[in-house]
Amino acid sequence: MTNDEPRLERVADGVWAYVQPDGGWMVNNMGVIAGDVVTSVDLTSTERRTRAYLAAVADATGREPQRVVFTHSHPDHCNGASLVPEAEIIAHRSVADDLQRPHRLAPHIFEPFEQGDTPRARADARVRRRCDARPRGAADRGAAPGHPGTHAR
Repeated sequence: MTNDEPRLERVADGVWAYVQPDGGWMVNNMGVIAGDVVTSVDLTSTERRTRAYLAAVADATGREPQRVVFTHSHPDHCNGASLVPEAEIIAHRSVADDLQRPHRLAPHIFEPFEQGDTPRARADARVRRRCDARPRGAADRGAAPGHPGTHAR
């Protein structure tokens, strides 16, 4: 494997970072936490990228994500949710609200890319005060309330 290929990198026991090579627009990185459930922090933007990510997660954990936590509502982080229809979606209230509306891609900014079969992001995000996504046996480090990190709008 070269550094030009997406890869799952172990960060700690039960924790991985999925790193995608720089490829222009609509490319992001994700996180995976395997505890009682497998939690994905964000997803990807296209069908091809999401399927590759889900396969890497299943290889590492033996399961696809049962929970997805969205950090923000941009399509490069949320579009792949249609490929995990059984997963619980967790998001900040502002992200959940954003997902109720179609996201407008700016064609004058984004280079053409192959979307594949990933319709608009699921709009069934739940808002929680706290979500435990720790690997088994990890110490509780508390919650971090507030609004999600966002890119400049």
